[in-house]
Amino acid sequence: MSSSASGPTLPVGYQLISYEQIDSTNAAALRAGCPHGLVIISRSQTAGRGRHNRRWKSPAGNLHATICVTLPVLRHGAQLAFVASLAVLDTVSDLLPECRFALKWPNDVLCGSRKLSGILIEAAESGRFAVGIGINVFEAPEDNEVRYPAISLKELSGQIISPDTVTTSLCQHFDQWYQRWQTKGFEPVRAVWLASAHGIGDTIAASAGGRHVEGCFEGLDDDGALILTDKRGKRHVITAADICFSQRTD
Repeated sequence: MSSSASGPTLPVGYQLISYEQIDSTNAAALRAGCPHGLVIISRSQTAGRGRHNRRWKSPAGNLHATICVTLPVLRHGAQLAFVASLAVLDTVSDLLPECRFALKWPNDVLCGSRKLSGILIEAAESGRFAVGIGINVFEAPEDNEVRYPAISLKELSGQIISPDTVTTSLCQHFDQWYQRWQTKGFEPVRAVWLASAHGIGDTIAASAGGRHVEGCFEGLDDDGALILTDKRGKRHVITAADICFSQRTD
């Protein structure tokens, strides 16, 4: 473990702890109590996780990071995934301006139909949250999600990019979006997120707890839940589900 003497440059008020290897950066953040501004990174993870406790493969050379935040309004925690998604979007767009990226509800960043990044938000106590972010910088791990196979920044750019460079940009963009969110609310976050949303306006299928709904992906509600309108015109608000989007390459 090391502190912020070397490595990424963080915004004022942030503190860095880095590891060569750890179980997961989110787990380390939760053990530390998630103090606001703590950033934990690791060269590799042995037990990285995504949504629904799915394994997140974490080879060395990729970005594995957790940013800790404290929210004054606890119920706004669901909006954090969208703040983090925009930070990732701005980061990879700066690195590869020729590429077109899209945001897949609620927590993935795609290039075409391939997955570049995933986000996992976990709550601690007293309004504290661990914002876990993984970006395939060097390697695109094989997984079972055949609809969205992984892709890496190296594959897209043909160049080796330092994870420290990506982390520096990510934390700067996260801080900018976090400050904007705290001062202006969720509406500007939602508007920019929807402008890059994967599948907006398409027919999608949502499945959760034995319930299956199909309809048009209309947008997001005030907390980031997915709004779906079925063929009868009934509006459904989806807070957590597996979503099947129409396959597309944009």
